[in-house]
Amino acid sequence: MDSLHDLVQVGQVYIVSNGTIEVSNLAYNHLNHSFEILLFSASTVSQFIHDDRSIPSHRFHFMQISSLKLAPLNSIVNVIGVVSSTYATSIVHRSDDSKVPKKTISLWDMSVSSIDVTLWGAHCHTEGRKLSTLHMECAIPIFVIKGGWVVEFNGQTTRTIPTTYLVINPYIVETRQLRE
Repeated sequence: MDSLHDLVQVGQVYIVSNGTIEVSNLAYNHLNHSFEILLFSASTVSQFIHDDRSIPSHRFHFMQISSLKLAPLNSIVNVIGVVSSTYATSIVHRSDDSKVPKKTISLWDMSVSSIDVTLWGAHCHTEGRKLSTLHMECAIPIFVIKGGWVVEFNGQTTRTIPTTYLVINPYIVETRQLRE
């Protein structure tokens, strides 16, 4: 089913046939769902083209930044905040001699708390670059981290992992509330 990797896009709706619904194994799935669909070689997935606005494009369960210090280490969280600063991208040399880009941004939210979020890898060049540009233009971007990893680094913080989904200025109620 590796062929689905290029087909499936976040925020789109799909029709799935010949899959099996099972209880989620939370050891391998950090999503907040009780069930998951398992696909097999006979399974088919096709995009459902629609103009139905009743189907939500995003569903988030945000944790306030002030509560992040209570989250268990290595847990997966969703955070929304106003970008208060961005820092230059740097290159980190890993022990296996590979190099990976790293970018830090600061967020604050409705709890009037702030946190530094570390973007790693491709996130630095896509969302990280766009956030820096918006911040320099004084655009006050709202940033969503869905699936951030809670780690300990000079206090409890969060960072991206390859499966983290990032959204800048999403069209959701929380964005409007933060702006107000």
